[in-house]
Amino acid sequence: MTKAVVENDVNTVKNLIINLKEDFKKTIFTIPILDSPDAATHKQTSLLLSTTGLSLLHIAAFEDSLETFILLENYIPIDIKSADSYLPIHYACLNGSVECLTYILVRNPEQAKIIYKTEWQCLQLATAANSPEVLQILFDYHADLKAVMNGANDPIGRSIKQKNVECLKLLLKHCPMSLRNTQNMTLIMLALINNKPDAIPVLIDAGVDLSFISSDNQTALSLACFQGQVETVRLICQKLDNIDLPPTIKSKAAVHWLCESKSPEIARIILEKDIDVNRVDKDGHLGPFYLLDVAESDVLIEILELLVNAGLKIDSVANPSMNTLLGDYVTGIKKQYEVIDWLLSQGANIDAPLRGISNEQTIADFILDLISKDMKESSLGLMKIAQKWIPERLGKIRMQN
Repeated sequence: MTKAVVENDVNTVKNLIINLKEDFKKTIFTIPILDSPDAATHKQTSLLLSTTGLSLLHIAAFEDSLETFILLENYIPIDIKSADSYLPIHYACLNGSVECLTYILVRNPEQAKIIYKTEWQCLQLATAANSPEVLQILFDYHADLKAVMNGANDPIGRSIKQKNVECLKLLLKHCPMSLRNTQNMTLIMLALINNKPDAIPVLIDAGVDLSFISSDNQTALSLACFQGQVETVRLICQKLDNIDLPPTIKSKAAVHWLCESKSPEIARIILEKDIDVNRVDKDGHLGPFYLLDVAESDVLIEILELLVNAGLKIDSVANPSMNTLLGDYVTGIKKQYEVIDWLLSQGANIDAPLRGISNEQTIADFILDLISKDMKESSLGLMKIAQKWIPERLGKIRMQN
């Protein structure tokens, strides 16, 4: 009887139902074609599920024998479990059986959303089968990728391993962060925001555009920098000649991205390309403004040194209302004394005006004012800076006190 089911021979199945009486409803059958001499020519999947302990409905679903499936469903429940607790829908997904899967979900749409108490779920099996058609049907019926995308059977990981680009595209579009994303993004950008960097080489080989700029001026490189993905940054820079935004776009650009990465290695990779290290964003900030929250002074200085060697003008300001880099670091909530000292060693102007200060002080005035108001331990770092860079003015403060 299983041979008739495999061949979708409805008339033979009808006759056998009469002869077999109740036995045809049991889960005692095996998919026979897989063990037959015709196996080499039969459409096969690397089976992840058992081929034994099945109902005839499971076998019809696997073989996409729709007419036979519809006939058998009159006698066998559509949610019958195999000996291993799998439903016919699982076998339809495993072998890319589009017609039977569609029929099952029209009859019982909830089956696409249920997380079964089994090792393999529908989305995972469809991916293993390399079937974007089955994936799309499951997503049309609201299958939840988030519920199955972690662990050993992660569909995205499997699609990457199998280099199945069409499955990978569908999966990335249905990742949690992709569904919340309101910007137009490429698949590589979706891979990045969903923390799937391993997908990027596969997508690059498939010809996905690396230079695309989204409506909010994000690129694959900007996202990779923000996430600190060193190898992804390296790969993108190897593939692109021009990595920066066009100069007409007033937004964070390559110099800001490398600073946001807070990674000296990423900074080195990007600075090998032709970028404008003195570019300002729409708010008038140089790239190093986005290093203000870096806790490790040695990391911060290493990145700043790379930028200065690449031509950064440390006293440059976009307009007279902006502070210099030294001004930003001196007025920061958590003062990085080693960084302030390093900027001064590079020629930063300690007498540059500080904007936003009520009495229009210079940087030096601000430092001395803090020292005069607080001679305690909290100002020792500034005291050392003043002793080194403006000792004569510090002496006057001491005399006054």
